[in-house]
Amino acid sequence: MNDKLQNSLLITALRSLDKEGIKDFDLFVRSPYFNKNADLCRFWEVIKANLDKKSSKLTKIDLHRLLYKDLAFKDSRMRLLMSNLFLLFEEFVINNELKKKNLEHQNILVHFYRENGLGSHYAKKVKHIRKNFEKGKVKDSSFFGLNAALNFEEYQFQISKKRSSTNALKDTFHFTDLEYILLKLRYACILSSNKAAFKAEIEIEFLKEIIEFIKREELYDRPSIALYYNCYLLLESEEVKYFDRYKELLIKHIEVLAPIEIREVFLIGVNYCIRQMNLGNDEMSNKLFDLFELGLKGRHLLVEGSLSRFTYRNIVTIGLINKKFKWVENFIYEYKPNLDAKYRESMFTLNLALLKYEQKEYGEVQELLYQSEQKDLLLNLFAKTILLKVYYEQESIKLLDSHLDAMEIFIRRKKVIGYHRKHYMNIIKYTRKLLKLNPFDHDAKSKLLVEVQNADTIAEKKWLVKQLHSF
Repeated sequence: MNDKLQNSLLITALRSLDKEGIKDFDLFVRSPYFNKNADLCRFWEVIKANLDKKSSKLTKIDLHRLLYKDLAFKDSRMRLLMSNLFLLFEEFVINNELKKKNLEHQNILVHFYRENGLGSHYAKKVKHIRKNFEKGKVKDSSFFGLNAALNFEEYQFQISKKRSSTNALKDTFHFTDLEYILLKLRYACILSSNKAAFKAEIEIEFLKEIIEFIKREELYDRPSIALYYNCYLLLESEEVKYFDRYKELLIKHIEVLAPIEIREVFLIGVNYCIRQMNLGNDEMSNKLFDLFELGLKGRHLLVEGSLSRFTYRNIVTIGLINKKFKWVENFIYEYKPNLDAKYRESMFTLNLALLKYEQKEYGEVQELLYQSEQKDLLLNLFAKTILLKVYYEQESIKLLDSHLDAMEIFIRRKKVIGYHRKHYMNIIKYTRKLLKLNPFDHDAKSKLLVEVQNADTIAEKKWLVKQLHSF
């Protein structure tokens, strides 16, 4: 396929499907219930045959010829086929997503039975849904929203039967309030977690009133509300007491949230710990390690079975800070298959090298990093920094000199920008100063130590300070 076809909405969307997704979409396109257009089926067959062939030079003209043989090419005909197949793809996605939402299906049936006067069907289905509500562990905003919708259906059913009870309407308002409160708290937490990324202050309407309402009505008996409420207090105050309460609630009530929200709530705690550690609160490293262990145990840090390479590296780093060497080694090997295939080998090698460095197995560090090519620019610089430390600690001065020169050339040639450039140029600069330092010149040593400690942006500042203290 040529570039224009490769980058079309249709082709990029279809390529997002895995093998099972392609099989399911194939059945969907062939189903006469969803598609009665024979040309569309034939068009899909040709697209499917070329979907994995990124080197294919197929054009719209070629597709037209395969479909219509000697019929004169008409671009509008091909555009219509592409548009219709894309609409069919979107319908397929919607159907697939709806299949995952069982309770929403049930509420749709309740509405249908009520609207069509099927009283016994309606009553049986409502009873079934309420039973599922009671049995279900997840009590998130969707749960409260579905409860509100079901109670409103019940209210409308009662009106149609000339009944005057207001209980169903009262419950509709109650569950609507709970849904709104949870959604507002969730979005407020997301905003507070990322406020550093926003240039302008975003004011959240009614948030103060919601916080006061939670206090006044003592909604702490609702675990999901208690979790988000505590997360918000933690984010806004940064006080450790809220973190301890957050962790307690997380352990006790983790199953009340949907998987995507559990991951969000975990990341709130993770980012809080990292911020505290950056402020010099080293005690938080142990709390963060415990949090990662909890997240891994429940597979809450994984998304559809995959672990982010950044989370993988963060977990290794925190494990090493806490000297959990055996645990870290097991983690590196156990979760390697969960990494994106594109980064799997490089991330595995880099993190194993980091472990071996902490264990002072310098020969293995060099062997691992020499055989690994880090395509990601910042990971490449991170690997070079590990080698820098190895050469220094081994007192391989000639190797270190050459390495510092090569690292500087690499940074200049690759045009590393922003604070990353300053970070890595500074470690080169201060390592060179460290090499030139006279071990008997205590004034020069003290002066360099102050200079390093006062530097705003410098990679491996703690390592440089440690070397100066042991100089």
